[in-house]
Amino acid sequence: MKDEGIGVHMVNVLKNANLPEDVVVIDAGTSIFDYITMLGEPDKVIVIDAIRAGEKPGTIYKILPACASTADGPDDILKGDYTFTSLHQLSLPETLKLANAIGSYPRELLIIGIEPEEIKYDLELSDTVRQKIPRLTELVISEI
Repeated sequence: MKDEGIGVHMVNVLKNANLPEDVVVIDAGTSIFDYITMLGEPDKVIVIDAIRAGEKPGTIYKILPACASTADGPDDILKGDYTFTSLHQLSLPETLKLANAIGSYPRELLIIGIEPEEIKYDLELSDTVRQKIPRLTELVISEI
């Protein structure tokens, strides 16, 4: 998974951070849909994933898709020029569309992505992405 595994690495970092008691850190792995539906309608969900948008590796993205109360719902994230680089069975945009359809879309959704340098089978992150973990952590904590 190499850089595609940024979410797993960030879960490990965030589980050791001093977060408020009402914050749940989940490694959704390849089944984010299962967790979104299990949580019901959470106030806020922050997704951390690799996003290939053609920028320099290590570039950090903040994406604020439209919330379910708007006409377009999560479809707005399908209009960008970025691709969620993922081995997941459903892409993140597809998962969010399904969650919206069944009424499990979070009130607020933030996607924090990072441009991967390497996508291949390996458990370690590239140096470029690994060096961005402190910044990603700061960003997530500032959004909680």
